[in-house]
Amino acid sequence: LERRERLLKFLSELKDMKLLALLKKGEELGKSPREELVEELRELFLLLRDILAKKIGFGGRLYHPDKEAEIFGLGGDFSRAEILSLLEIVRESKARLMYNVNLRLFAEGFLLKMHRALYSRS
Repeated sequence: LERRERLLKFLSELKDMKLLALLKKGEELGKSPREELVEELRELFLLLRDILAKKIGFGGRLYHPDKEAEIFGLGGDFSRAEILSLLEIVRESKARLMYNVNLRLFAEGFLLKMHRALYSRS
């Protein structure tokens, strides 16, 4: 549950994050074990999926029904195209983690891609 709360907070702050804050967060994430990063990305993917589902009015079951209000609120912060871009970045990044990559560089690059995906559409 702590991971989910942290990721919801991250998504709510992502658009307004400054470069130094992103790099600092990347440094922190890069200290995590690879397995933990894989779980972070899995959970982030599910949250983004829920945000997209609420945004398009999908009547199906959410992965996080207890966070429906927060998820609905975040849906207003992102366009459909932004959510789809973020989902693709998470999917690609999760696959990259299967290789022997430097975790700090991976985390910093991942966060910068997420941020850039939002700014390129603003």
